[in-house]
Amino acid sequence: MKNGKIVLNENVIMFFTRRAYLISLGIMLILDGIFFFLLNLNVFKKGLSSLWPVLVIITGFSFFLVDFFMMRKIRTIFLFPSILLVLLGTLFLVFSLGVVPFSFRKFMTLLGPVLLVFCGVGIIAVYGFQKFNKENFPFMDEDSSGEDAFC
Repeated sequence: MKNGKIVLNENVIMFFTRRAYLISLGIMLILDGIFFFLLNLNVFKKGLSSLWPVLVIITGFSFFLVDFFMMRKIRTIFLFPSILLVLLGTLFLVFSLGVVPFSFRKFMTLLGPVLLVFCGVGIIAVYGFQKFNKENFPFMDEDSSGEDAFC
């Protein structure tokens, strides 16, 4: 942060270009259209009120596909959000379809704090591993300049 403004390094700006945004939006719209088409054909036994988490999963897959097709490899800058969206969508889908015998509210009340602690520990572990083992961290050179991007 300089003079009260967040300064992004040029690598971060390069990865979130208009082209990547438009391609991810296009892929997401195509997959959403296919999902709604199948929903209108009554291919699924449930309605949109139960299957809405599929849209979150589709968004995660679209980020993954954009990175893979644009750069011909998977970079961590797109991989982490993709995995997070797919996992959250799957979690919501499990509760939305009633696969588990208890409510999402009860799950979050009991296990939510534990999940937050594990996520925090995981992020700190990845950051620490990245800082101390720069040569072993996958795709680090392409995701950041080795410095904190928001400082």
